[in-house]
Amino acid sequence: MNQRHVTKFLAYVVLPAVVLGVLPYLLPPRRKHLRHTHELASADDRFVHVDGFNMRYQTKGERGTPIILIHGFASSSVTWYRNHDELARAHRVYAPDLKGWGLTDKPSDGDYSMLAQAHHLRSFMRALDIEDALLVGHSMGGAIAVHMAVEYPEVVRGIVLIDPAGARPFPYLWLVSRVMDVPPIRRWAKWCADLVVTHEPLMSMGMPGAYYHPDSLTDEMRRALLAPYRTHGFVDALIAFTRDVRYTRLHERATHVNCPTLILWGEHDAVLPASDGEYFREHIRDSRLVIIPEAAHLPHEEKPDEVNRLIRGFAARLDDDA
Repeated sequence: MNQRHVTKFLAYVVLPAVVLGVLPYLLPPRRKHLRHTHELASADDRFVHVDGFNMRYQTKGERGTPIILIHGFASSSVTWYRNHDELARAHRVYAPDLKGWGLTDKPSDGDYSMLAQAHHLRSFMRALDIEDALLVGHSMGGAIAVHMAVEYPEVVRGIVLIDPAGARPFPYLWLVSRVMDVPPIRRWAKWCADLVVTHEPLMSMGMPGAYYHPDSLTDEMRRALLAPYRTHGFVDALIAFTRDVRYTRLHERATHVNCPTLILWGEHDAVLPASDGEYFREHIRDSRLVIIPEAAHLPHEEKPDEVNRLIRGFAARLDDDA
């Protein structure tokens, strides 16, 4: 390699690589106002210490089969605002925020895999003396409910999966997860995420696409979902979640679910297609699949009456079989 080639190599390869590797450590942190989770807490919020962090939850109802509502990715317990009260008429209902989301703590060094979240939910049940429960999981929460049913069958009476994740692999997520192992890239990702969370239009840009009727997303709901994004630790937790996303696939774990299972799916889900419901129906022995018309990825918000009715009926079946 002659001197000219060496010069070009240094100019077009080595120098940009050095700049990209060093620059994120030189960029000043973005100035933004972050709030503490307790500043956003309401009178209905409760906190319990589990596995070294504080988990926020709300609970309503006094009797009947305990129900635990498990939210999905980029969400929190507020997603159940059209279900919690109605289900609490006949059940003791718990709606926690998963680690890293909502008003629950967001440790930067935590394990954010779905299996780890399942372990934390088991600790949540122990802390509140919940002997067993019906689990209702949406999207990512559905994958966590499956892990719970496999890992802790003695405390899971049944599971309701609402548009659950885990039926198909997403190779690009595996790649992104691996890339997050590279410190400079992880630093760039944090800087970019800090930029995004300071701009509400960027944060909420994709939200309407999860609904069949975009106007189902009210301004109040948007604000409730976005507020925790501006709390201390959120970006670090998000980066950690991205790092651990390669451990979220269910593989064939669904075949090891031995409890009754109800699968609900929005017919027009553009995030996880309704055809994925067949995967869970075929792999979980005691399961039933119901497609919800005129609903997309959030049928429990768009069609709450129908979803609540189906959950109540499923819970009644569990009580009859007990």
